[in-house]
Amino acid sequence: MIGNGAVTIWHMEPDAALMREGWRRIGVRTASVYGTEQGEIRNGGIVCETELTIRIPTLSVLDIAVGDKIVLGKSEDTSPPKGALTVAEVRDNRHGCALQHYRLTVNN
Repeated sequence: MIGNGAVTIWHMEPDAALMREGWRRIGVRTASVYGTEQGEIRNGGIVCETELTIRIPTLSVLDIAVGDKIVLGKSEDTSPPKGALTVAEVRDNRHGCALQHYRLTVNN
């Protein structure tokens, strides 16, 4: 698997100190990103949709769940920026695979 970029993921988790949920940033230096963009005419205008597949090669456990936010590239923001993509599917392919990785499907 060839990595073609970095990604930043924000995982929603409880924050005991603030007694509410908060975002925890996860930076990934090497990921394989590919996908499709589609346009469709709806309600008198063009609507664009992006669906990306992101593979993160790792042997470690990553806290990633459906609903988490992700952006392409490195970010130091403490919460996801406006326009961040949403994780729609998470597959843990670290077992029984020659190239162990997480496979994420994300969309806008």
